[in-house]
Amino acid sequence: MNLDDRLLACLRGETGLAELENLLHDEWFQLAGLAWRHGVVPLLHHRTASSEHATLVPPDVASAMHQEFLGTASRNLRLYHNLAQVLQALNDRQVPTIALKGAHLAQLVYTNIALRRMADIDLLLHHDDLSRAVEALERLGYRQHGGLGLGPDEIESHHLPPMVKPGSPAIELHWTLVTPLDPMGRPNDPFSIDLDGLWQRAEEVVLAGVRTKVLSSEDLLLHLSVHLTQHHRFRTGVRTACDVAALLESRQGRGVNWSLAEDSARRWRVERCVYLTLALARDMLAVSVPDDVLARFEPPGVDPGLVAQARRIALETPPLVSSRVSRIWQAGRWRDKLAGLFTVAFPSRRTMATMYPAPPGSWRIYLYYPVRVRDLIARHGRRLWSLTRRDPEALAWADHERRTRALVDWVSRQG
Repeated sequence: MNLDDRLLACLRGETGLAELENLLHDEWFQLAGLAWRHGVVPLLHHRTASSEHATLVPPDVASAMHQEFLGTASRNLRLYHNLAQVLQALNDRQVPTIALKGAHLAQLVYTNIALRRMADIDLLLHHDDLSRAVEALERLGYRQHGGLGLGPDEIESHHLPPMVKPGSPAIELHWTLVTPLDPMGRPNDPFSIDLDGLWQRAEEVVLAGVRTKVLSSEDLLLHLSVHLTQHHRFRTGVRTACDVAALLESRQGRGVNWSLAEDSARRWRVERCVYLTLALARDMLAVSVPDDVLARFEPPGVDPGLVAQARRIALETPPLVSSRVSRIWQAGRWRDKLAGLFTVAFPSRRTMATMYPAPPGSWRIYLYYPVRVRDLIARHGRRLWSLTRRDPEALAWADHERRTRALVDWVSRQG
């Protein structure tokens, strides 16, 4: 059993932990390090500390994981404190809000906010309410990072630039769930997210002590699936598998309405996303997903090796080469490579406004193009040079990106 399999065994619970009786001290440290990379140390600590096999974990490893568990709890308490202020401010302005991802999962799905690591706060709003929401957050001291406008033709992402405030988590105000651009800045919207239906099915809850809304169980599953396969390109596979497991376990009392989930997936055109996410969760964590349920989302003639490919990508170390650099490098001709470099270095003014503090219509935005080139050289120059020199490690990760892109393209394909 390799280190990846050992981590997944631990996350599965009692049965998996029983398989690790002969694990050496250094191997436990490596296991904790791997859990940290995948963002699941708090959950691993919870699984081991509450198990009858807790004594298998060396005391110093258990102590280190406990400290991370407490640190996650502390950070999340501060995050929920900020979330309460933000939700109350939006309620006061009568701005309907849906709390997304971590804020929903940690409190209502995991039911213990220390078990799910979070970095920021994601909120879904109606597009017409974005300006009022920005004003409400500005009154709380938040400022928008970037100069993007609010018109439908000015937003090239699925959310506004983050609203930031010293000492507080960033707030991302979403107006839809899928970014309309690919990593090269080109139109890329293979799905058809049913926003009206999503809002109609949203459930009213009390989150951080404030009344708000969250996605229905079925829409949450769809969102997790799209987020894993499109936004994170399978790199959060372990954490998303844990999210799916927690979602299905938390809903055992009333169950996920699989007919509704299937119907929504077809209307969103995300059946492949859901299929691969459920199959991956079942493969990794033995999540109870019956064959007949998986068959609802399985496309005809699916390659049985796809799940293994997704698992491999999800467990690999995060690449040293970004997806954009990899795409440019793998372009067939040098003319195409240079065209790709130009596209990335000189994006549209609206895209630039999401990254630099100037409105897209202002002449000041042009002053940031040299800054953009400098930033790209600082961030990716060494890696691109490594590819040019055909460094084996860089080429291996370019191949990783090629395989990832093929899988993402399959998920995005219709029919």
